Amino acid sequence: MTPPTSLNEKPSAQASSGTQSTPPKNRSNSNPLEARKVGYKEARNIMEVELRGHWVGPMPYNEFMEKFMSTDDPAPVGVVDENYFATIPTEPENKMYLPFKWLNGYRKADTEKISDDKPTNFEKLDLYIEVKTNVFPFSDPKPNCSPEERQKHQFENRGDLAEDCRGQIGLVMAEICARQYRTHSFMVFLNHKEVRFLYNDRSAIVVTEAIDYRTESKKLAEFFWRYSRMSDAQRGMDTSVRPSTPEEIGKAETALAPYLPRGETPRPYITLSVPTADGAERLVVGRDCMMEPDSVTGRATRAFPVYDLKTGKIEFLKDTWRVDLPGMDKESDILKELNEKQVRNVPVFVDGGDVLGSRQTTVSHEFENASWRAGRLAVLVPRAHNRFLENFIGKRLSKFTNARQFLIIVMHAIEAHHDALYLCGFLHRDISDNNIMITNGGRGILGDWDMAKRVGIPGQKPPDPIPGARHTYRTGTWYFMSGLLLMNPYKLHTLQDDLESFFHVILYYSLQYLPHNKQLDEVQYVITDIFKQCRYQTFTGLYIGGTGKQSMLLFPTSVGALTLTDNEPLTEWILSAQAALKSFYLYVCTVSDSHPGAGNSPAIFPPDAHKLADHTYFLHLCATALAVPDAAWPDNRNLEMLVPHLPIKTTKRVPVLKRTADGEPASDDLPAPKKGRATGSELDVAHKPPYIVLQILVRLGFNPLISNS
Repeated sequence: MTPPTSLNEKPSAQASSGTQSTPPKNRSNSNPLEARKVGYKEARNIMEVELRGHWVGPMPYNEFMEKFMSTDDPAPVGVVDENYFATIPTEPENKMYLPFKWLNGYRKADTEKISDDKPTNFEKLDLYIEVKTNVFPFSDPKPNCSPEERQKHQFENRGDLAEDCRGQIGLVMAEICARQYRTHSFMVFLNHKEVRFLYNDRSAIVVTEAIDYRTESKKLAEFFWRYSRMSDAQRGMDTSVRPSTPEEIGKAETALAPYLPRGETPRPYITLSVPTADGAERLVVGRDCMMEPDSVTGRATRAFPVYDLKTGKIEFLKDTWRVDLPGMDKESDILKELNEKQVRNVPVFVDGGDVLGSRQTTVSHEFENASWRAGRLAVLVPRAHNRFLENFIGKRLSKFTNARQFLIIVMHAIEAHHDALYLCGFLHRDISDNNIMITNGGRGILGDWDMAKRVGIPGQKPPDPIPGARHTYRTGTWYFMSGLLLMNPYKLHTLQDDLESFFHVILYYSLQYLPHNKQLDEVQYVITDIFKQCRYQTFTGLYIGGTGKQSMLLFPTSVGALTLTDNEPLTEWILSAQAALKSFYLYVCTVSDSHPGAGNSPAIFPPDAHKLADHTYFLHLCATALAVPDAAWPDNRNLEMLVPHLPIKTTKRVPVLKRTADGEPASDDLPAPKKGRATGSELDVAHKPPYIVLQILVRLGFNPLISNS
C-alpha cells in the first residue's frame, strides 16, 4: 500500500445550513490542561512576554516573497485591481466574519470563551489568519530614518491591545507547531487598514512591513496565489513524518499499548524517519507524546516510545531543535561518546542525528542584522532539527517507592554526572527532576544531555576556545537552578551549580512526597518564595531570581530546620549538604548587610567550601546515609505531591532583550511562567478570512476552508 504523503491533507469546503451545538469536549488536541489552569488572558500575557524581542521586522514585502514564498511560475498580473479590497468592512470583527455563517461550525470570534461548540482541530490547521479591526501590534519606522533611529524604534507596539494581540498570535503559532510536525509556519494578520505576513520557525518570527491592502490589493492576492502553489515542505510540513499505514499500525500497536496514555483521546499513529550514519531509511511508529512543545521558539522537545520497524523493538525517540552553535555538541553525539567511555547510568544511544531536508535548520535568525530591521531584539539562537533513538524507557522520579530508593536513584544520577565530567569532559547543566529517571530495576538514569557542554576533564588542558562560540545564556530548569545562576544571568555555569541543583531536587521531593515536620502553609511558602521565586526586570529584559535560595542556604533559620519523620539518614543528608552549600556561598559572595543578623560575616571560608570542589562530598553523604540498615528507613511516602506544581514554566528558554546596540552580552535562556496553549475554544474562527478574501481565494483556486473545524 502506498503510504499517505502528508499529515496535513487539505479538507474541502463544506456548506452547512446553520451552526452546530455540541457539549464542550476535553480533547487532547483542543483543550489543554495548562490553559485551563491559568486562563487565556493570563496565557496571552505570558506568551507576549516570552516572545519580546523575537519579532523580526519590518521585512520588505518583496524580500519576504523571494525568501520564503518563491515559486517556479511568476505571479499573474491583473487578477485583481489595486483597490479590490477597499470595500472590506471597517466595523467590528463580527461584521468581517459574517459571510462565514455558511461554514460548518461557524460562530463569531470571541476570544474570551473557554468552552466551545466545536473546537478547532489544530492538527489540520494549515494557514492561520487573524483579523482585528483596530489593533496595531507592530509599528514601522519612518521610511528614511537612520540606522540609529531604527535601532531605537519601538517595533513591538506597547499597550494592552497590541500586547494581547501578539500574545494571542503566539499562542496559536505554538499550538499549530505543537499539534503538527512542522519546520515553520505562515500567518496573515489583518486589521481595518493593513495586512502583515508572518513566518515563524524555532528561532524567531519574521514580520513584513505594513501593507495597505485597500490600495495595494495585488500584494494580498499574490500571497494567497503563491501559498496555494507551494509544496507541503514549503508551507512548513515536516516531510520526514507521515501517517502510518495499516500494515505499520498492525505491527506496532500491540507492542506500544503498554506505553500509551490512558484516559485521553488517542492521537493518530505516525511514522517517523530517523537519520542514520549510512543514509539508509530507518522508520519508527509512534503514538502520542510524553511531552509536547508549548512555545513558539526554542527546543520544542518531543519524546515518546516508538516501535522500530527495523528491529521489531520498542525504543525511545527524542525529537528536538538543538542549539546550532560552535562548541555545542549534538545530544546524539554526546550520548555516543558517553557510551563509548562507559559512563555509568546514562541511556544507550541506538541511532539518529540531524534530520536532513528542506528547512530542517532555522533561518529567521539570519535577519538579526538586516538593514530594514527595527527595535530591540533578543539573542536569536540558530537551531537544527535533531532526532535519535535510545534504548531506555524509564519511569519518572516521582514514582520512587520509598525514601531509601529515592536517594539511591539520585546517587546514581550524581555518579553519571561525575563520570561524564571526568571521563568525557561534559557538564550536564540541566539537573532537574524530569531528567532523573528510574529503570524497572530501581536504578537511576541521568538523561537529557542536550544542554551539556564540553568543558574539559578537570586537571587536564581545557579545550581550545572556538572563535565565535560564546553564547551568553543560562541553561537549566528554573525550580532547580542554582541561586547564583538565577541572580546573575551572565554567570559561567560550573560544577557547583549542578551540585546545588541535585540538592534542590532532593529538598523539593522530600518536601513534596515524604512525611516531615512542616505545615502545609510552610511548604507553600518554600515552593513560592524559594523554588518558584522570580521577577522580570523591564529595563533589562531579564528574568532574575535566586534570592530565596541564597537566603535559605546562608540563613537556614529563614525557613526553619527541616526534619523528615523517622528518617534520620535523609535528614542528615539534607542538613550536611546545606551546610556545604552555605560555606560555598560565603566563599564566593559578600554577605549583604541587609540580611538580619549577618553583621560583618566574612565572605571567604576556603576549607569548607572545597567540599564542593568535586562530587566526592555529595557521594560520601549518599554512601553514609545508605550504610544505615534498611530497617532505619521508613517505607511510607505521599502518593501525590503535597503542593501541586504551581503554574510557572520551568523552561530552558525565555527572551532577554539586548540592552543597547553596543554589543553588550545578552541572554535568551531564562524562565517564563507556565502558560496555557491556545485552543479552538479561544480561536475558533480566528483563522477564517473575511468575505472579500474568501472571494479572492476561490478565484485563485485556493481552498477557503483552511481548517477542518
